[in-house]
Amino acid sequence: MRIVLLAALSVFLLAGAEPDSVLTTLASALSERDAGAFMKPFDPDMPGTDSLRANIEALTVQADVISSIDPLNRREEGSETILEVDWALTLQSRADAAGGPTERRRQTITLKLRRQGNNWQITSLAPLTFFDPPRF
Repeated sequence: MRIVLLAALSVFLLAGAEPDSVLTTLASALSERDAGAFMKPFDPDMPGTDSLRANIEALTVQADVISSIDPLNRREEGSETILEVDWALTLQSRADAAGGPTERRRQTITLKLRRQGNNWQITSLAPLTFFDPPRF
């Protein structure tokens, strides 16, 4: 019994050990319209962070978001892990209670991540324009 509990605890503690776990955090934050949670894994010194934060805040205020992320490629370069993902967004306008216009986006996104202690930090995301506010 003790071995099973320790094994389960190990799996739980290691769940965030992979850089791919950041993708789940990002997708969940968008679906929950939580701009702060979305921005949490980003390096504050990453170029474009302020613009990205403003765009995510606008996006999450203006739209309900369905986010789908499919990993395409993963490679290591020195201390960084580079992830290429197929990211799809469905943005439903929140301006109309009866269901306003919908915008769909899909693009290959490249993220660079670096381990900071027990967490992964995003040091680069391209293209940032994928997260521009909706054009309803």
